[in-house]
Amino acid sequence: MTQITRGTIWFRVGPPRRLAGLETRGYAVRFGVLLPPAEGPARWTALEAEGRRLLAEARRGYGTVLLPVLIAAGPAVPPPVNLDYPWSPDAGRDLVTSRRAQWRETRRLLARASSSLAAPKPQGATDLRALEKRARAALDTAVDAFDHLEDTNLASDAHALAHTIAELVAGLFGCWAERENGRWFDVCRLSLMHLRVGMSAGFSGRRHCSICGCDLTLCDHMPGVAYPVVAGRKPDGRCTICDSDICHTHTPGVTYPAVPHAITRQADLHEISAVARPRDPLARHNAIEIPPYAVTSLPNHDAANASLRCEQCMAPCTGFTSAEEALGFA
Repeated sequence: MTQITRGTIWFRVGPPRRLAGLETRGYAVRFGVLLPPAEGPARWTALEAEGRRLLAEARRGYGTVLLPVLIAAGPAVPPPVNLDYPWSPDAGRDLVTSRRAQWRETRRLLARASSSLAAPKPQGATDLRALEKRARAALDTAVDAFDHLEDTNLASDAHALAHTIAELVAGLFGCWAERENGRWFDVCRLSLMHLRVGMSAGFSGRRHCSICGCDLTLCDHMPGVAYPVVAGRKPDGRCTICDSDICHTHTPGVTYPAVPHAITRQADLHEISAVARPRDPLARHNAIEIPPYAVTSLPNHDAANASLRCEQCMAPCTGFTSAEEALGFA
């Protein structure tokens, strides 16, 4: 049992995931986005507010995907189960076997409903590619919500939702590892979410106020203080309140309280460190090499046209690996 957040105790039934010797990729710093304050109550307030927004957006996205699936496949669609907790090995295997069959039947009915519709498709017809895009976007948003909420009581809600959406994505559309120069990489958002390592970049740059856009050294807006701001769109199309390019929360013309944050548009990067809590909660790995020993036992793994399907999202959670464990300090 490993406690990695203040809000939740997570159980791990598998070994810690080590990064030593593996190639990794990810974000060290994102430019042109809102960054929460570095520390203190203002940081926790900003993280929770954005996390709540993302959690609500992920729930809406999941609902818009699930509805046409239920219409097309009805009772064949497996109902959500608690995949966010570990199961016994035997129960886990039985669960995956039975639900894999249910998802296979759901896929068949969904594909039939889509292909049987004559062109042009009537209103309400299922576009599978658009549906897959929305499903993966909902999963991304749920993982982003967890990255913001991991130190709050909403962490378990975001964790459970990410597992639910990920199983739907894997069951309906499938997930595959990526191959590059003979190496396989895990790019699954749910899998990588359980590795609690972030990137902290040391850099120098000019910071701008999220409210007025001025250089922070010339700005009168005080960090941690809420100011009334009218919701609308910036010249680049982002929301004036949350800076999201797709915002369903803030109504244009309505005034909301907004806490100023720093936006870095240009910077000189000096160093990158692996940390447990990055300043930018989304500065995370997006690809980690799969250890060769985990691949060499698979049939035809070295074939030129081989593909490696990932089904971790359809199995019960095996817990989180902390930054200390991943980096070999625990």
